[in-house]
Amino acid sequence: MEKLPHFIKSAYFKKDYPPHEGQEFAFLGASNSGKSSLINGILKRSLCKTSSKPGHTAIINFFKWEKSTILVDLPGYGYAKRSDKEQKKWRRSIEEYLKTRDQLKLCFILFDLKRGLMQNDLDLLEWLADLELSIILVATKVDKLNQKERSLKLKNAKAVADPLDIVLTSSLKKQGLDKLVEIMHF
Repeated sequence: MEKLPHFIKSAYFKKDYPPHEGQEFAFLGASNSGKSSLINGILKRSLCKTSSKPGHTAIINFFKWEKSTILVDLPGYGYAKRSDKEQKKWRRSIEEYLKTRDQLKLCFILFDLKRGLMQNDLDLLEWLADLELSIILVATKVDKLNQKERSLKLKNAKAVADPLDIVLTSSLKKQGLDKLVEIMHF
């Protein structure tokens, strides 16, 4: 019997994706959005490598979460100090995954609420909508803001992201993780 959750594998190309009949949930966001920390919070284990330097995730990582569910950590964008060649490789890898993976059920788009939705985030949202993929926005690091700042930043995000839902999360305080789990159990 397999121990859950656990790391399955990393892959750049479709031929290397793990075969399975279940469902996948992809996590996308800027290199500094806290994707790895959030996934670790959901998994309740430190399986994703986290780093103080943006751009640590450079390959697609697959994590078995439940019997028929895989969480997918995609490379970040925007802040990584990597060569143009390497960033183009990441982009091609992400595009291939999003366009071809039949098991993909939902994309969680993470953004640091303190920074708000950046142009890269908005471009990604538009592209995913064009691909007709299901999307939930996830505001991360909400614990870094006081109530007034949080309300204002959330209002601004909702104004540009309407009609998408936004889930407020803090990996540090474990806030909002239960809501993401609930969404994945739809």
